[in-house]
Amino acid sequence: MSDILHLTKRKALPNWQIIMFALILSVSRAKNYQFYRTELFSTGNVNLAVNWSRKLGHKKDPQHPEETMQRTLQTMRDLKYVRFLDRGIYELTEIGILFIDKFREPLTALADGNLDTPSLIAKFRDLLSD
Repeated sequence: MSDILHLTKRKALPNWQIIMFALILSVSRAKNYQFYRTELFSTGNVNLAVNWSRKLGHKKDPQHPEETMQRTLQTMRDLKYVRFLDRGIYELTEIGILFIDKFREPLTALADGNLDTPSLIAKFRDLLSD
């Protein structure tokens, strides 16, 4: 199972959603949670996403990380975390902002590389059980 934070069949955080939220947090900080696809999918961010997937214990590197990221963004739209505003322009919804607020500490730790993998996963699990 690619979801390292799976707790029960009803409570799980897919690795790639965690990664996308961390990227969105990093590119949207000064923009009221609006972000541009070009920033989110920059080569540097794609490389970060692959590195973070390893840190979260993802079983293998995706062969096409941009496609994985795009699918994840579409899933996040379907889950009402993200809203498409215009071509290449997105924003977090109220639900997405609540998610970021709840998981801000471990998302930031992932982005900054401040925690080892077990500590990072423990932080997400603790917040999931709240």
